[in-house]
Amino acid sequence: MMGLARLLVLGNLNLDLGVGDIPAWPTPGTESLGHWSIFRTGGSAGNTALAAASLGVPVELHAAVGDDPLGGWILRSLSEAGVDCTAVRRLPAPTAFSFSVTHPGGERTFFSSAGHLPFQGVGDEERILEAPSGSVVIACGYHLLPRWRAGALQRLFSGCRERGLVTVLDTGWPPGGQFDRQELQQVLQETDLFLPNADEAKLVTGAPTLEHALRGLDAWVPAAVVKDGPHGAWVVERGRLVHVPVEPSEPRETVGAGDAFNAAFLYARFFRGLDLEPAVAFGVEAARLALLSDPRRYPATDEVVRAMGRRA
Repeated sequence: MMGLARLLVLGNLNLDLGVGDIPAWPTPGTESLGHWSIFRTGGSAGNTALAAASLGVPVELHAAVGDDPLGGWILRSLSEAGVDCTAVRRLPAPTAFSFSVTHPGGERTFFSSAGHLPFQGVGDEERILEAPSGSVVIACGYHLLPRWRAGALQRLFSGCRERGLVTVLDTGWPPGGQFDRQELQQVLQETDLFLPNADEAKLVTGAPTLEHALRGLDAWVPAAVVKDGPHGAWVVERGRLVHVPVEPSEPRETVGAGDAFNAAFLYARFFRGLDLEPAVAFGVEAARLALLSDPRRYPATDEVVRAMGRRA
């Protein structure tokens, strides 16, 4: 396993609820009926941990839930999937949830309850820093966790790198599109690999187009992989820009697509030792397979390999 002991997933854990397809935004005071719904463990950290566990990765989750029955249900679902939840904390607050409305064409609108998230710190720092050298630490949902800011995540990432751990960041979208760019740049200075989507890349860099954003990221981090939905992903590394396409498909809903990609990409890159571009191709295919499942199921390694082999 290329000397990698484990994948440590830090971030937001919540319940994912959703309904679709809703063709038009409802008039206030009325009701719209969807044709399908979702109810599952989610949040960027939850999705990433579940997707990684399905690939056989030893996953250690550093997150939190509320002290309510919903939090207990989420922990049981993760443990049953093979995720190590011993570092997950129960906080005296309701468990967070996110409700998505999917519109025709795949566009989504999200409504979220912060729940326990404002009270969640970066996790058990001592335990994280004791992970064997070569382990990967991915922080998810940065913008949803206020206690990660003011230098908290930056200091943790700095300590991780001093101990030979790989630091990975997926910020997610900031509520209202507002964030402190200078503060985020300081976190990125301690980040080995940045995994935004296309819209997040433009927002973070302030660039008017994706191309400008990709060029801008090259000056910020050693490497970045930018997820571009139905267009695949982009690799940015030391002045090099490479596009990795995805096979066209029509998933019913795409909540958690980026998280499924993150888990599979990190597995391929650091557990299987693939080069950057083949690892991105593996992640793209794993995410595609996850989105085509109903109900949601994250693929195992052999499923992804077979699917890629059929098109080779």
